[in-house]
Amino acid sequence: MGPIPKLERNLPPQDPLEYIDVDAELNLNKHIKKTANNNEVIRQIALETINIKYPKDKWFHVYTDGSLLKQYDGAGAGVHSAYFNHYFKLPDNTTVFEGELAAIECALKQILGRRIKDQQIVILSDSQAALQKEKQSRENLLREKTYENISKEYDKIANFTRKRAVAHFRLYTGHNCLNDHLHRMGLVQNKLCTLCDLNRVQDAEHLTKCPQLAVSRQINNDLTYLYWAARMKMI
Repeated sequence: MGPIPKLERNLPPQDPLEYIDVDAELNLNKHIKKTANNNEVIRQIALETINIKYPKDKWFHVYTDGSLLKQYDGAGAGVHSAYFNHYFKLPDNTTVFEGELAAIECALKQILGRRIKDQQIVILSDSQAALQKEKQSRENLLREKTYENISKEYDKIANFTRKRAVAHFRLYTGHNCLNDHLHRMGLVQNKLCTLCDLNRVQDAEHLTKCPQLAVSRQINNDLTYLYWAARMKMI
């Protein structure tokens, strides 16, 4: 028997949607109807979309699927990636939709638990309904947390200058003019930073890493200052 491996402390139960920024892309490169195309045509268009929008040299791919299990009265779920693979049965009388959701949730938990950092991650599913559900769950959670916490920030914002207060409020709520939010609103083609070539999502955290804001960070490393510095460069 070899040496006993060092055990790591278990992570506390967490909702991955609280810690992972989830965005759902529901469109293929070409508009098609399943009823009007055979499976091979749909497969080729899907692969083309993945290769163009999420090339493997820039994105970590996680594949999920849910299906009915013939030998059981219920659904099963599967997750596949280069780092982890999971296949499991759901309780009896579950549906394919529930299997799709369980697979996506499993993928999110694995990404969170393994602390996969500094990578753009895409979860690939063929269930539009499941993707829409996860997107809605994320948006509802953010809305609840924003309403719950915004009152705690009021006293702090009240003592700021108007310009700093505006930036703080926008960054805190996520409703700002960085590409991450603009992409959700359908105002820009993607959510990556257009100021640098790091191929990273342009959100509040990225302002502390973007090479084009290095001089601004030397002047003032406050996020509200960096927000306006980025906005000036984006105009």
